[in-house]
Amino acid sequence: MRGPAHVVVRVERSGGFAGVSRDWTADSADLTADQAARLRALVEAAIDAVGDAVADAAEAVGEAADAVGDAVRDGFDYQISAQVGGRRHRWQGPAADVPAVRQLAEHVREVAFGA
Repeated sequence: MRGPAHVVVRVERSGGFAGVSRDWTADSADLTADQAARLRALVEAAIDAVGDAVADAAEAVGEAADAVGDAVRDGFDYQISAQVGGRRHRWQGPAADVPAVRQLAEHVREVAFGA
């Protein structure tokens, strides 16, 4: 019987008021069992949520553009890649757009800082 899949997640954040780029990585092999299990669960939740969110994306983009006008000048943009076993997943954009992706990004940042 196989154990849990090896997971590596890299979060790259750019933008913000100062335009500073940062990146954090979480590797399930380097985490406690609880942290690794949470990382796996958050990746799976993000995969599921993005699948649901894609269906509403075109409509939401149009509504957001009308509501906001110009881009948020001090907002952050994220590039997140997750390797789960042999599968690779990528997300790009404001993490706040999909709460499950935001939670994944926050968890990776927390474990990278040893919280």
